[in-house]
Amino acid sequence: MRYDNSVRLFLSVLYCLMTILYTPLIIYIPSLAFSQVSGINLYVVAVATCAICIFYTSLGGLKAVVWTDTVQSFAMILGVVAVTVLGTMDVGGVGVVLDRAAASNRLEFFNLDPNPLVRHTFWTVVIGNFFMWLSHIAANQAILQRCLALPTVGKARRALISLSIGISLFVVFSVYSGLVIYAKYHDCDPVYSQAIRKVDQILPYTVMDLANSVPGFPGIFIAGVFSAALSSMSTMLNSMSGVILQDFIRPLWGQRPLSELAASTIMKTIVVLIGSLCVAMTLIVDRLGAIIQVSRTLSGITAGASLGIFVLGMTVPWLNAKVFSNLKLFREQRAN
Repeated sequence: MRYDNSVRLFLSVLYCLMTILYTPLIIYIPSLAFSQVSGINLYVVAVATCAICIFYTSLGGLKAVVWTDTVQSFAMILGVVAVTVLGTMDVGGVGVVLDRAAASNRLEFFNLDPNPLVRHTFWTVVIGNFFMWLSHIAANQAILQRCLALPTVGKARRALISLSIGISLFVVFSVYSGLVIYAKYHDCDPVYSQAIRKVDQILPYTVMDLANSVPGFPGIFIAGVFSAALSSMSTMLNSMSGVILQDFIRPLWGQRPLSELAASTIMKTIVVLIGSLCVAMTLIVDRLGAIIQVSRTLSGITAGASLGIFVLGMTVPWLNAKVFSNLKLFREQRAN
């Protein structure tokens, strides 16, 4: 406990900022996919998605979020496996996928260029992803909240191991599905031919292209995408409501005890307000660039600072809140 309350509040503000900026991206992705598949207006889908998520998150709390996450994880797995398998079969097999990727120099495993300004090298991908996932797992309120909810440290460790394995598998499937999509459209770019208007629409477009031979496939895909989005959004809303209650509202309450009913009502209100704000911000997301790049940029701005504070606290024994205050003053003087 070498840090004082100001550092804690700084981290809480960072987490809330990350959640408010990142959640609209999560809403936008399934809304875009559903709009592409069904033809329904994107913003109508976004509002309906948020309304459902806000409803069960505010009423059920952490227990409802965990149970829905468990069910939704199976739909996510089914969706990504279905896209990968059917796409591979459509282009002619794994060999065709790898051959077309190799022919266009898309399989580049060991680019050891030390220049940090090069976007994708072995170093930037491995080191960058290591710290990104470390921040998401080790310095994230949503993950820590679940670990603390488990009865023993052993079960928390097993949960984190399972999470790491699951993330690794999803990344592998996602990268391979990207190669499958390239193999399918290697000689006809849907964006260049104006079949779609944004790069983010390529996966739903591929699903609809494959749907001609597989009835029900768009439904499986939509179920997987919505499961991933609802799972992430409900987790973020639930964890952020707890952060706001504990770090911002309770101090204002003073020495008076806050009843369970009052705390529950406040958290539900926070979920509704933040969820509504995120719906409104979805209008802005549609005007941004590629979603993956935007999400990585936002993550680097907020999660990187949070991880830095945690790592410094663990590795530098003499570090305390005064050091952070001095660094802040030094930075402000340099800026002026």
